[in-house]
Formats: sequence, C-alpha cells, structure tokens
Amino acid sequence: MSSVGSTFLKRALLFLVFGFVNAAIFTLIERRGENYKTTSDRMLDQLRKNFTKHHNFSDEEFEYFTMASYNAVRTGLSLDWTYFRAVDFTYTAMTTIGYGRLTPITTYGKLFCIVFCMFGIPLCLLTLKSAGELISIFLTCVITHVEIKVLKTKRVKHLEIKRAILAFNLMAMYLSFTAVTQVMQEHWTFVDAFYASFVTFSTVGFGDYVLFESVTGQGKNGAASTFFHVFATFPALFGLGIVACVINCVLDVVEKNRLHISDGRPGRRKNGELVKLLSFSKLEEGRRCRRSHSV
Repeated sequence: MSSVGSTFLKRALLFLVFGFVNAAIFTLIERRGENYKTTSDRMLDQLRKNFTKHHNFSDEEFEYFTMASYNAVRTGLSLDWTYFRAVDFTYTAMTTIGYGRLTPITTYGKLFCIVFCMFGIPLCLLTLKSAGELISIFLTCVITHVEIKVLKTKRVKHLEIKRAILAFNLMAMYLSFTAVTQVMQEHWTFVDAFYASFVTFSTVGFGDYVLFESVTGQGKNGAASTFFHVFATFPALFGLGIVACVINCVLDVVEKNRLHISDGRPGRRKNGELVKLLSFSKLEEGRRCRRSHSV
C-alpha cells in the first residue's frame, strides 16, 4: 500500500475514533433525565386538563387546536425573503456556516442554490485562504522582528509552534471581543456569546445562536440592518480568516513534526543516501559518454 493510502487509513481511523469517543462525552454532558417527547406529552396533557375545565373540547379538537397554534407560531417566526436577508443567506451559504433560519422554498430557488454554492463555496475558500495567508505572514513578521531586532537572536527557532500559539491568542482575543459585543447587543451570557462566535467563525453554524440577531432578525429592515450588512463584511472575513489560520498553523506543526520524525528514521536516511549515490553514478556515466564521443 502506498504511503498516501496508509496515511489516509490512519487518519480516517483516528477521525472515526475521535468522533465516537467525543459523542459519548457529549451524551454524558447533555443527556436529559426526561426526553423531549415525554416532556411534550406531559405539557400537552396539562394544557388539555386546563382547557377542558373551561371549554368543552374533545381530544381530537384539542389536538387540532394545538397543531394549528404551533403552525401559526412557527410561520410567524419564519423570515421573509428581502434583499438584505438574501445577502445574509448568500454569505452563510458561501462560507458553509448555514444557520438554516432562511432557506429556499421554491423548486427554482433550490436548484439555483445548488448552482450558486458550486461556484460560491470555492470562491469563499480561496478568499479565506488568502486571508489566512495574510494573517500568517503578519504573525511571522512579528515573531521574526521581535526575536531578531528586540531579543537579538541570530535565528528564529520553532517558528511554526510560536506562530500557532500567537494565532491562537489572537483568535481568543477576537472571539472575546465579539462575545462582549453580543453580551451588550443580545444580552447573552459571555459563555453563550463566545460559543456562538466560535461556532460561527469556524463555519459550524448550528443555528441555535445567530450573531447580531436583533439587527438582522424578523422585522429588521431599516437603516441599522443596512449599515450592518455593508460594513460587517471585513470583520466577518477577519474572524473566519483567523480561525482558518489557527487550524492551518496547527496542521503545519503536525506536518513538520511528521516529516521530522520520518526524516529521522534510519531507513529514510539510507534511501536518501541511495538516491545521492544513484545520481552521482548517473553523472559519472554521462561524463564518460561525453569523453568517449569527444575521442
């Protein structure tokens, strides 16, 4: 099996084990003593008892009433398509955040969404790649300047590790700043706001929390919403870029350590020496051929 295939199998196995193990941890932390179906049945039963005290409702009529009420409330919470909400949708789709609070309903809209994402997602990935590279270059320059100009070192050691640590700290500060704005704007707790910021900028986008919901939510189509959509693009790109930069820096550290370990194996050194010997023998053979032709 090739080295690429072997590496893929190892990483796929690690990926599967990591997912299953952490699923168990999430289950232990988040599992409720009473499941939602039981809670819903209990709440509906209590509501039915309260209604039947004052109204002559049959079970079928009560079920119809509750379903009609649920559909009416859910419809009222749904977002209408406006231009600036469509701008929200296009950016959440291109960045693969996908909150899910606004989705195409018509057949043509769904088909156009597929075509749009086929072009928009690669364009977004290229943009985020460039943003991550700019941030990485900036961090490299900062580390190099501090160590050579300030600390007077001749050579920067462990650049990848230092860049990853600096990028992580920068990400933590930016997410904290965003969280503080959400605490002030949305009145969330700091933990909820920090969690929402990371979920958004890492493009996970569960949809349980939406940044600046009070500005872009239902019924928000005024000047504040317009201002937000126009001027929030570059801060959002920076947040997406810095999270992508941290992930890339961590991958660089892992890849460099893997190459360092593989280069340190005796077999690899022998292979390298063999390549050099073969190259040298081919060079000598070529010189001999040229000498024989000249004679």
